[in-house]
Amino acid sequence: MKKMIFCFALLMVLLNSTKVSSQVKITGVVKENKEKLNLPGALVTVEGSSREIVKKDYTDFDGSFVLNADVKSGTIVVNFFGYVIKRIPFTVKDGSAIDLGMIYLIESGSIVKDLKAKSSSIDIAKDRKTPIASSTIRGFELKERIGNKDFAEVTTNIPGVYTSKSNGSFSESNMFIRGYKQDNMALMVDGIPLSDVETGNVDWSGLMSINDAVSSVQLQRGLGASKLGNSSVAGTMNLILRDSDAKKGGYVFNTVGNDGFSKLAASLSTGRLKNGFSANVLLSSTKGDGYINSTNFEAFSYFVALGFAKGKHDFQVKVFGAPQWHNQRNSRIAISNYPGYNTNDIDQKYNPNWGYLNEKKSSTSTNYGHTPLGILEWNWDLTKDTQLSTKLYGSTGTKGQTLLAGGIEGGSFYLDNNGQMDLDFISKYNSGTPASYYGVQYTRNAQPSGGFINSLNEGVGSKGIDNTTGVTLVSEINNSTFYGGIMNLKSDLTKNLTINVGVDGRSSVMNKTKYVNNLYGADGYAFKRNNMANYTSQTFEAKPSYNIFDLKNEGVSVDYNYDAIVKYLDAYGQLEYSVGKINVFGQAGFNREFIERIDYKPLGAPIAESTGVKEVDGYSAKVGVNYNITNKQNIWANMGTVSRPPVFVTAYSGLNNFINPEIVNEKFESYEIGYGFRSRYFTFNTNVYLSKHKNAEIPYYTPTLGNFGTTSGINREHRGVEFDFTAPLFSKFVLKGFFSYGDCVYDTNTEYKSFNTTTQTFDRSVLLTDGIKVGGAPQLMTGIGAAYELFANFTFGANVKYSDDFYSTADLEKFDPVFYGVDAYKETTKLPSFAVMDAFASYRLFLNKGRQALDLRFNMDNILNRLYIAESNSSIKKSDYVNSSNLNDGTYESNNKIYKGIADGNNAYFGFGRTWNFTVRYEF
Repeated sequence: MKKMIFCFALLMVLLNSTKVSSQVKITGVVKENKEKLNLPGALVTVEGSSREIVKKDYTDFDGSFVLNADVKSGTIVVNFFGYVIKRIPFTVKDGSAIDLGMIYLIESGSIVKDLKAKSSSIDIAKDRKTPIASSTIRGFELKERIGNKDFAEVTTNIPGVYTSKSNGSFSESNMFIRGYKQDNMALMVDGIPLSDVETGNVDWSGLMSINDAVSSVQLQRGLGASKLGNSSVAGTMNLILRDSDAKKGGYVFNTVGNDGFSKLAASLSTGRLKNGFSANVLLSSTKGDGYINSTNFEAFSYFVALGFAKGKHDFQVKVFGAPQWHNQRNSRIAISNYPGYNTNDIDQKYNPNWGYLNEKKSSTSTNYGHTPLGILEWNWDLTKDTQLSTKLYGSTGTKGQTLLAGGIEGGSFYLDNNGQMDLDFISKYNSGTPASYYGVQYTRNAQPSGGFINSLNEGVGSKGIDNTTGVTLVSEINNSTFYGGIMNLKSDLTKNLTINVGVDGRSSVMNKTKYVNNLYGADGYAFKRNNMANYTSQTFEAKPSYNIFDLKNEGVSVDYNYDAIVKYLDAYGQLEYSVGKINVFGQAGFNREFIERIDYKPLGAPIAESTGVKEVDGYSAKVGVNYNITNKQNIWANMGTVSRPPVFVTAYSGLNNFINPEIVNEKFESYEIGYGFRSRYFTFNTNVYLSKHKNAEIPYYTPTLGNFGTTSGINREHRGVEFDFTAPLFSKFVLKGFFSYGDCVYDTNTEYKSFNTTTQTFDRSVLLTDGIKVGGAPQLMTGIGAAYELFANFTFGANVKYSDDFYSTADLEKFDPVFYGVDAYKETTKLPSFAVMDAFASYRLFLNKGRQALDLRFNMDNILNRLYIAESNSSIKKSDYVNSSNLNDGTYESNNKIYKGIADGNNAYFGFGRTWNFTVRYEF
């Protein structure tokens, strides 16, 4: 028996040695052909004589690869997104090794390294060259990560970035960069700025379901590389759309997930045809019930790119849009008001913004809209060293947001014993039917002219003309139209010196009004509260218009109707000098903003009042230098200043044409230094930064009063350190991690001012904010992730992120001890730390000799189902009184009203529990 075992083992050794001896070792280094940069992550495949795939692997961080294949002849195929595929035939003659040396790939005309765009008007940070902190999410990473997440959430593992689900509604995540909220971030699509010029906010809803048309995302923290004059404070997020001449082929995929999530998408690309034309089309449909109760949603998206290239000219036309609606949770909820709080079984899915009306579920807060964007791009290579890039863009459409307006006999809105809106009670009361609420009988009186007419509640506790305003579902409407253009001339003046000069202009008109959606049994809604005889009984359905030029579903304006007009013109210049190991750049821009408000009288009167045009100037300037110490190490530094004109809502106070005479530009200073290390086995980046934000303003707004006040003179200082690393410990195992720590504080007291309509001046009060922490994002974040390829094309892994030093985003105007007394905030509340673990598994099956593929991907987030506070907008201390009108009731602490170390009267949104998604994707 022992002899048999020995003979069998000897036979296996001999067979294995024969197999090894027949293998050929193939080596090489993949680079791009212009700047001779290494291309890590390029796919290198060994094809046999019948084009079957024998072996495949990816290049390391220095662009090198080593393949051992059991073949004597075949073809090496090198594939990297944005480059022409290179095929290299080989035959083994003598020996068992082939060194292909340097393999240079040529740009395919779309993007280099997933990022270098055709157009010189798109600003991309280059590794070891551009002296800024940036992170890149490539196309394949997007399709793996997104699943049923909001678009902003793909950035969650970038140092210094925090994203939360906010109120938990579809496409309404919040994003913070280095402690700054997303309204201080410049959001760009193909280099075109998309941030709201009226409020500065970022609206993800129009981009949520179009992520499949994005080839890559680059997030530049701090000053960023943008040449445009409207520079950001926090950073720049650039979404780069696929060009029309992307690789020929397409895909179909379906994603399903928790709470009824479903997404179906299909895409097809022709590639560049012989006649120079090309096309790329994408369609998708997304729907679901929502993780939070009654936050169901539906969105459709489309993307069409058409192109033509001939000689020195390349034309691209791109159109995308996403008509969508989604129900929301918008109410602030105290921790103690969550169902299950008293039994330590909090239901974080609780949503008070819906109820039953005639036994049917009905939301009282819905967001809807359709605002497509069209882009015309013309790139003209004047010479081999000079390119003129021109972009024209435009958008028109309507967005709406429903909410409840009014009240009942001075009261607010009414919840039933399940914590939901009692819409049946409201409907009975509105129509004059006697209605009971918790044993109290309510009966509404009709108007002297007859009927039951609802109106706007013009202040807290106001009872209206007939002792009530009634309750109405209305929509805040934004009919927006904007168009603009960017022209950039890039020229390599010498081998070492490159110049960019250009202009950027935009005109935006936002018509703001209100439509009636549901009268809840009333006979009409008054155009103006002090004239109940003039009213409308017409209602408007809260849904997106798929035809943006169809006005049949347009409502009747009530309460207010005005145009917010913002135009700007920007000129800029940038110089970049590269010699040897040094790269230096300098940029300066000047922009002039023109703002105007036109108030349209109610009842359709032809009279309109304009404020005239207010001009405000801004500028930016920044310089930076990068030094490549060795071919593995580099250091860099930058500094800059920005003077940013105020957004429209800080220029006007209230729903009138009174312009704020004290508007001033926001000022921003930034200083940063960083270090990078690149090797085959380890990549590391680190940087330290200091930023100062001065003269910021926060307007306070309600649908009733418009902008009723402003916190001004906000000065804060953000400083911190960031690092990230990637370590392929061995061929099938990759470890990634990051760390960021910030110290973000308000460094002066601020001022709250409200316009006094009687004296036509501002009433002022001092807010005690000096030294308090800036809230919204954890100031300490760290994470680590690992991925392991268990067998060919099957990978699984996990990521853990820990967040601490986390403070609430309290309204600064409540730091007023004179107005609020004992209820005034003293400091931002420190929230409990938390850690969340996510996991994934994926498998890729090659079909038809590698020409097609089937991808399977499973993601699970918060796999341990941790309950944690993700966002809070109040700052009640444990030592604060439970009832300020009766101090004998004691404090939160004395009443044991404490949740994880904080007062349970604080408002909070909890993070999502365990969620999952599964995707099947077929590529051809």
